[in-house]
Amino acid sequence: METAKTKRYVNVTPHPINIMVEGEDGFPVTVKTIETYSNMYGSVVARVEEHEVEDGIYKVGSVTDLLPYSDGRDQIVSKPVAIALVLSGDLRDDIVFPDRLVRGEKGNVIGCESFGRYVC
Repeated sequence: METAKTKRYVNVTPHPINIMVEGEDGFPVTVKTIETYSNMYGSVVARVEEHEVEDGIYKVGSVTDLLPYSDGRDQIVSKPVAIALVLSGDLRDDIVFPDRLVRGEKGNVIGCESFGRYVC
């Protein structure tokens, strides 16, 4: 019999991540909230420097202050941070971002159903 494997995550985005599934009534239900690393430890640990938006053109800067690699633990970052890592050639297998976003009645993101990962 195969048992489910538990994954460990550390959220290095500036906001909590709500893991959501569709409830019996068809509406999203939060099954887990992953607090931010910065909320737990009082400092921002990942950011994209010099990020600016102008006429739909995105300038991606370098990523600093990620946690060191730890076997068996994935770091949750924002999608722009994950893209910056890919563009810089730093494709780490411990980096994931919120995927299959769940939106509230007003269209704002209220959670996600899974995590995405860039691979080559």
